Amino acid sequence: TVLPLVVDSQINDARRHRRWAGALATMALEQPGNRDVTDGWLARWMPLAARAVESYCAALPDGDAAAARATKVVTSFHRSAGL
Repeated sequence: TVLPLVVDSQINDARRHRRWAGALATMALEQPGNRDVTDGWLARWMPLAARAVESYCAALPDGDAAAARATKVVTSFHRSAGL
C-alpha cells in the first residue's frame, strides 16, 4: 500500500521540479549573457550526466532502451526550456 503512494509522490515532485526548473531557465535566458553561461554548464555537466545515466541503466533490464528513453526525456526538457 505504501509503495504506490511513495512513487506517486516522487512523480508529482518530479513534475513540480520540471515546471520550476523550466521557468527558471526561461527567465534566466531572457537576460543578456546568460546563454553563454548555461551553454557552458551544459557542456561541462551533460557528458557526466550521460555517463551516470548509462551506468545506472546498465544494471536494469533492457538498460540500453532505458538509457535512450532517459536521454530523450532530458533532451526534450532542454528543448522546451530553450536550452
